[in-house]
Amino acid sequence: MKNKENTGRLMWFDFSDSENILINSHAEPELFYVLEGEADVTADEDKIHLEKDDFIVSNANRPHSVKGKNDFLSGFIHMDYKKICEYMGNGQVFFICDSTKENQESYEEIRKIVRRIFGKYFERDGLALIRLDIFFHQLLAELIGNFQIFQEHPKYKSLYGSEDERRKNYVAEYMENRYMEKVSLADIAGALYLSETYFSKYIKQKFGMTFVEYLNEIRIRHAVEDLLYTEHSLTRIAMDNGFSNAAVLNRVFKNKYGTLPSEFKKRKKQARQSMETPHPGQEADKRLMERVREYIQRENTDPEETGENAARIYANTEEQAGFSLCGLIVNIGTVESLLNSMVQQQILALKARLNFEYIRFWGLYSRELYLIVDMEKQKFNFNRIDRGLDFLIENKIHPFIEIGMKPLQIIRTLDDYVLYKEPEITFKTPEEYGIFVKAFVTHCVNRYGESEVAVWYFEVWCELKAANILKYWDYFESAYRAVKACLPKARIGGGGFNMSRDQEKLRRFLRKGKTENTGMDFVSLNSYHYIPYAQHGKEGTMDKKWRRSVDSKYLYNQIRIAREIMEEEEAEDLELCAECAGCEGSLHNPVRYEGRSGDSFRYVL
Repeated sequence: MKNKENTGRLMWFDFSDSENILINSHAEPELFYVLEGEADVTADEDKIHLEKDDFIVSNANRPHSVKGKNDFLSGFIHMDYKKICEYMGNGQVFFICDSTKENQESYEEIRKIVRRIFGKYFERDGLALIRLDIFFHQLLAELIGNFQIFQEHPKYKSLYGSEDERRKNYVAEYMENRYMEKVSLADIAGALYLSETYFSKYIKQKFGMTFVEYLNEIRIRHAVEDLLYTEHSLTRIAMDNGFSNAAVLNRVFKNKYGTLPSEFKKRKKQARQSMETPHPGQEADKRLMERVREYIQRENTDPEETGENAARIYANTEEQAGFSLCGLIVNIGTVESLLNSMVQQQILALKARLNFEYIRFWGLYSRELYLIVDMEKQKFNFNRIDRGLDFLIENKIHPFIEIGMKPLQIIRTLDDYVLYKEPEITFKTPEEYGIFVKAFVTHCVNRYGESEVAVWYFEVWCELKAANILKYWDYFESAYRAVKACLPKARIGGGGFNMSRDQEKLRRFLRKGKTENTGMDFVSLNSYHYIPYAQHGKEGTMDKKWRRSVDSKYLYNQIRIAREIMEEEEAEDLELCAECAGCEGSLHNPVRYEGRSGDSFRYVL
């Protein structure tokens, strides 16, 4: 059931309650939305289960099929691929958009826009069409802004296709975009640098029909739409759709449908006039139309329109929802970086502009610091660390110190390392580690005073590769007791958990603290922008891979997931310190959050 009112626009939409949609592909991207019931979608090699209000985007020319169940009703929004590519100045635009994979606000925004589009289905006036155009462009902006993928994405190559697939797609798109013009076999063969003889055989092999037959299939499909939904003359319909005259249209149409276009148009017009519920040019059974109308009325698809004289106010709500920001932290890197005079100048310049409160650094155990003189005799050298700390305190910046044994690592994804190097100094036992931490904190208290050190943060990083959270807990507990023995008001926490992978680790960490009666002052999150997805491996197995998240509010949702877990584990009073890795995995921009504001949080990157 197709909304022909939208033909010629950026998008058009239709509905279906057919529970079996066989494998198909089309020249335009398609957003598939489950209105009622459930659906199992097969797209390429992926199998996706969708429930009410779930949706996915199928890319242009990618095969997919749908099997619905439980009183299934769906909506489809098709997008003009040629216009999208023209907007983006790019010949290929791909999306990865599957609302079942991630929990992010961008999906909810798309749901709101899609409901408004569907809500205009029975409206034909000019104002409704103008609003539809607005909604179409809003939807495209959300998809481009949050779900477009580029060459570095692991799925880009498969979507871009092999050379043969790209050639076939080029032919399909070329003919779909130029069917109304004079199109010849020689034109396309020349554009592909192929001989006419070879290209003619290629068309027959790939499309199952001759060049002329395939071109007429496209033309007749568009001509049928004009017969159904316009009052144009047969001559105009023929000319608008690439036929040389009405006689050619009559011949091709009768060969395919066994009747003349004029007879077809007359029968369909009589059928529409006899329907009890007229609607804008949609050919579908009465039951489907009634279901669509009931859905629109029940779901209140455009809640903004509450009355004829309702005022509409558009506001930027970004400042209304989000995390309550208490103090910005800037990651500076290792202690050695902090000793660099050029880095210090940059810190002061940033301080003047951003007025941040904390500098976070790590790498206490580098051999360059000559930190541990004699572990057995508990002789330590804090001179080089003192130089960095003195600089911070003199400039009224508080330290956020990672005191765990964090390795040197350059990360491609969460489980894929370009470089991984163990820390140069490690401690043999948790007790030995606790001895060092106590000595270090005692030294800081003696040098800078209790009131100053009481506002510092001491973080014990949970090494990403460590599978045993209990082993990590032994070291964390030792550090916790050492810090609190020196200064009970000092803040210590940690984890560096990533909610795309470490949700169970966080739960075990919180539970362990409760059972061991060992508190913590904050939980730290490492929000590296990657999420897991399943990929077909050898012999039909599924391998766990990582792809970059397209969630524009990734950190927001990472913290929301962590907060939900903390509430479930009765640890909601703990402070969260969230670090958001840059999209390229090279820059870190952490933000400290404290307390809560209802169920929403604000974040600033």
